[in-house]
Amino acid sequence: MIINNNISSLRAVNILTRTNRDITGALAKLSSGLRISQAADDAAGLGITEGMRSQYRGLDRAIQNSQDGINMIQTAEGALGEVHSILQKMRELSVNAASDTLTVNDRGFIQLEMDQLVDEIDRISQTTQFNKKKLLNGDSAALVSSSRLDVDVIVRGGLRSTDIFGQKKAQEGNYRIEVEAESTGRGQVLKSNIFKVIDHGEFLLSQSGMGMGYAMSSSSGISVSPAGNIASGSTKLYDIDRFWDRNGRFLIEDPQLLTVIQGDGKRASVTIYKDDTLRDLAEKVSIAILAGLGQGSGDDYVDISGAGGDPAAAESAIIEGLKNGWLEASAKRIKDYYGMDATSTAYSESVRVNILTDAPYGILAMASSGYAHNGTTVTKKDFVLNLDAADFSPGTGESGVSRQVEDGMKLYNDRIIAHEMVHLLVGTTIFTEQVGVNNDIPIWMNEGLAELIHGADERLLGLEGGTVDGLDATEISNYISKAIAWDGSDQAYAGAYLMVRAMVQNGTAGDSSIKNILAAIQGDAADGLTDGEVASAVAGSTNFTSGTVAGLAAEIKTWAENNFKVGGAHEITAAMLTNDDTGAIGGLDVSGGSALNAEAVVNESGTTSSDQPLSSYGWTVVYPSGTPSNTWESASAAMVWSSDNPMVVRGVNGVYSPTDSGIDFNSVNGTLVVHSGIVGKAGELSFSGDEDLLNALGFTEIQSSEDAVYSVTVRDAHSGKALKEGLRISGPELIGAVHSNVDVSLGVNAAISAVWDVKSGSYRFSGGRDNSMAFDVHLADNTTVFQIGANEREDLAIDMGKMSTSALGLDGILVIDRDHASRAISSIDSAIERVSIQRSKLGSYEKRLEHAIANLTVSYTNLVESESRIRDVDMAKEMMNFTRLNIYLQSGNAMLGQANQVPQAVLQLIR
Repeated sequence: MIINNNISSLRAVNILTRTNRDITGALAKLSSGLRISQAADDAAGLGITEGMRSQYRGLDRAIQNSQDGINMIQTAEGALGEVHSILQKMRELSVNAASDTLTVNDRGFIQLEMDQLVDEIDRISQTTQFNKKKLLNGDSAALVSSSRLDVDVIVRGGLRSTDIFGQKKAQEGNYRIEVEAESTGRGQVLKSNIFKVIDHGEFLLSQSGMGMGYAMSSSSGISVSPAGNIASGSTKLYDIDRFWDRNGRFLIEDPQLLTVIQGDGKRASVTIYKDDTLRDLAEKVSIAILAGLGQGSGDDYVDISGAGGDPAAAESAIIEGLKNGWLEASAKRIKDYYGMDATSTAYSESVRVNILTDAPYGILAMASSGYAHNGTTVTKKDFVLNLDAADFSPGTGESGVSRQVEDGMKLYNDRIIAHEMVHLLVGTTIFTEQVGVNNDIPIWMNEGLAELIHGADERLLGLEGGTVDGLDATEISNYISKAIAWDGSDQAYAGAYLMVRAMVQNGTAGDSSIKNILAAIQGDAADGLTDGEVASAVAGSTNFTSGTVAGLAAEIKTWAENNFKVGGAHEITAAMLTNDDTGAIGGLDVSGGSALNAEAVVNESGTTSSDQPLSSYGWTVVYPSGTPSNTWESASAAMVWSSDNPMVVRGVNGVYSPTDSGIDFNSVNGTLVVHSGIVGKAGELSFSGDEDLLNALGFTEIQSSEDAVYSVTVRDAHSGKALKEGLRISGPELIGAVHSNVDVSLGVNAAISAVWDVKSGSYRFSGGRDNSMAFDVHLADNTTVFQIGANEREDLAIDMGKMSTSALGLDGILVIDRDHASRAISSIDSAIERVSIQRSKLGSYEKRLEHAIANLTVSYTNLVESESRIRDVDMAKEMMNFTRLNIYLQSGNAMLGQANQVPQAVLQLIR
């Protein structure tokens, strides 16, 4: 027996310690319910169950996401349900308005309700949101923008797609869209009733039945004058037959509101008064179309066929203005800066003034030069200055400001005279007296000289469009190209002006450079003028060196592109275009002198009132007598040398519409002719107002609109790589070219330039490469995606496109007459179908999410069950184990006590 170590006690303590440890573990399991509460309990099991736990917790969150997705979808679908209700109401109203049992006024009330319903659809589209996320304005699918304000990008759905390998990718980025009009289409043309003058007084009821008109026995009655007494522009509406009814009631006794409505829904209203003239009516309609609808600027849209003011009075006033300074001040300015007058010729020069009256808003003024010859040399020259009294209003003040034709811009008669006088002096001083030899200077030089003498900043400003930011190289190149080819457009005049201005600002003698050039040309012209002599004259007084006219033009074009652009050495900035100076030679912008504003650039101060104001400049003026003609005169010599491209009353910059072959819009006198300056359906015009007033006007379509045909190329904006080429579309809607869920509306008159064609009296639209346009579109994917799984890419993307009236094709919907109401029915049907498709998609998404929730719930349940089997404790089994361990503990404590008593036996031996 030993006493230093109690081995039995040690063994009992060791076993008791292990039992205590096991009891602690059992208590932890019983108190937590977990079999694995720490890694030591089951390292492998812990790793397995943690993976399972992350999965089922993700599934639980996915179930909640799916339910939130259903709530979002139900919000959008509920909003679209209300849109459906609105569309059904709009269709009902359209069907009602399509019946001729209603008056124009009745339809006007229906239109008011339609407008409110349209606004409500737009409000729903813009404001419907879930958790501050907009659902129906397109933002929930993609974020888009374009480089042009007039381009509308419409999102139909998200940009994500799934490839054949299941990879999800968004087609987003920056795209350049190049558009060229292959066929320009045409604008609508309307014509009014024929307006005839009536006699007021007391008449007896006509019983003749001869169809001459009607008469009444009332003192306020009216009588239609015999056929042929057509109303003119100065005729008051009070004196026109169509504005009286059969009961002798004047239809405009009280002011009447007339609304002009464009095909895209834009509208503008004007007030018609009893004292208005037919011209007043035409100008008010023009203002409504141009300013209110934003088609352009000017007043070319409404013609009065065969109408004019008082011709004799207009002629007298114009002659007075010519005598009192317009001619003299123009001749003086030309002499000062160009060195040209008629004193150096061998015989007296005379200029005949021809004042005529034709349809307004056409040619304003035109100069013509001619000569007679004996087979070898010239024996007589003849010069004619044509002025149209229908457009060339005498105006007021020394400068003869006649009227405002554009925003802040007015016509000044003295500037028009100065322009035409340049052409006459070119004819008399440069024109050779030799027969059978070349007599021409380039038309761009001729027109540029005529523009530079009084300035062309207003013309350049008008071509700037909505944003005035000065000239860039592309604009300059376009203008000068048109001047060299000469198409008579505003751009061509602007280009000619820039070319001659370049000869001044790149000249060797400043303002005198032009005078020196013209002097050299005049010297060469005595025995005929060659191409090389013109170029040599320019090279002798400028820094241009080319020896041919074609080379000179190209050299000037390159110089102007580099120097006139903003940032160039002679930049033409927005400030220059909008300041008081007109850009005339000798003024602030061109020559660094004092600013010459529109009224002062041709200065009548110091001129004398004289029948022969040009005598000191070598001219004799022959004024007309009698009633103005309706004929534009050419020089009355054996052969016309040159006829100036006429100055047209300024209007929309560009060309006017091609017309049906053989159509003469002004063939019926006494009518209003309304031209739309926009091709296709977007430019179609309608009128709304009192039914009697509309019946009196009686507008009917004499040329239908036609959409343009475009060629479109889509490129990557950064690499320039063509993504789609050769796309051809009719109309301005580019459907699915950039992305299947993105449509692009090009805007009105896209890639089309408009110019008024004086000869046909109509608009022409030119397309092609010279008028092509390019713009950028930015697409950023913002597809609404629901995370409906526990892992990456386990999601659901939904398409919720833009649901505004523009996206539904309802912007500008009209029911103001039977035709519009009938077309509205079809438009609304299309909108209903589009909303139905979107609601069907949303319904399918909702149903899919419901199935997803059911599937996720099953997965969640099974995964939790599996994890529980590994990680959760079996309480009965663990309680049994705890009971066993408890007995072990009690037994161990007892045995430890016994073991501790064993050493006591040694004392018995010692005793």
